Amino acid sequence: MKAVDRTTPAETGAVRGEVWFASPERPAPGVEVVLGSDPATARTSRTDDAGRFVAAGLPEGFRGLLRVHVEGYATVSRPLMPLRRGETRDVGLLWLAPAAGARFVVLDSESRPVEGAVVSAWRTPANSFDPSIAWAQRRDVRDADAEARTDAAGRAAFADLERDMWTFVAKKAGLASVSERDRILAAGRNADEITLYLFPGVSLSGRVVDRVGRGVGGVMVWAATSLDERLGDVVTPCAVSDAAGRYCLDGLADGDYQVSVSRPGNPRVHVGAVRVPAASP
Repeated sequence: MKAVDRTTPAETGAVRGEVWFASPERPAPGVEVVLGSDPATARTSRTDDAGRFVAAGLPEGFRGLLRVHVEGYATVSRPLMPLRRGETRDVGLLWLAPAAGARFVVLDSESRPVEGAVVSAWRTPANSFDPSIAWAQRRDVRDADAEARTDAAGRAAFADLERDMWTFVAKKAGLASVSERDRILAAGRNADEITLYLFPGVSLSGRVVDRVGRGVGGVMVWAATSLDERLGDVVTPCAVSDAAGRYCLDGLADGDYQVSVSRPGNPRVHVGAVRVPAASP
């Protein structure tokens, strides 16, 4: 297999990279690489003897996650911002290493277990610059690297995360999301159980319109606190407008928010500020 497919048509894109075992360092041949978050449109590639892979013929706008899973190792996941026409995206070197684990219990304001809450996990490395993450966060709604749902006891767990710094967010409809930021996970170990509390939240809704008042669909609407802006966009609430331009951001905590809009693959434009009142008891 060639490192780059030079025959890729100009109107389509490609993603390339390498997969290596971390210890001892060596290429990982014959490993499946899955691209895309939607199973219906996901693409696959396989590494050659040197650990290289190329997924060619991807349509313009292809996005989601790139995943590599090998039994006995952490699942490697990288965000894919929407591809531009004719672009070849290089995701670099992906390391297969022992997995790290994290356990959670999600409770409500009265310390009762919350069943059915979604706990999302995002890799947020602090000691190295990952352009794939930085680029995706500026121009797209970055998909979570992993998700788990709480059981009747309010518990959820991840067993195969990469050794790195992570941000976790718990959400459930009608409740304000809560995050655990910058948690360092060590390979081959489970972190101490993390308790997250969900309090009542409120909704922020509205409509995206053009200059003559017609609704505009497919626009991403972001509502960021000052803390969100400093620590990254994985915790920033976002909604996408429907065909009539309507959007709804559910489960916001009270406070001041900066509202911005963007289309997938394009930078955000700030449109104003809004204060969200506390939820009624």
